[in-house]
Amino acid sequence: MPLKITRGRCVLSGAATIEDAEPLLGWLAGHPAKAVDISAATYLHTAVLQVIAASGFRMKGEPADRFSAEAIASLKNRE
Repeated sequence: MPLKITRGRCVLSGAATIEDAEPLLGWLAGHPAKAVDISAATYLHTAVLQVIAASGFRMKGEPADRFSAEAIASLKNRE
């Protein structure tokens, strides 16, 4: 599973699919000051990208896939 949630930490690794968006949203809602580690992610589904964008871009690292990295950069530039 690409979404690993432990006590106070959330790490996305590999391909994060649409199924990972809802648990990620729930974790971010319960941990508003924490960041999601996306440095081991190889793909982020657009639903996951939307959750990250809605969270105010609280993340660590950059995803490995170019599409996700460019989408995050594009969204950040719109602020």
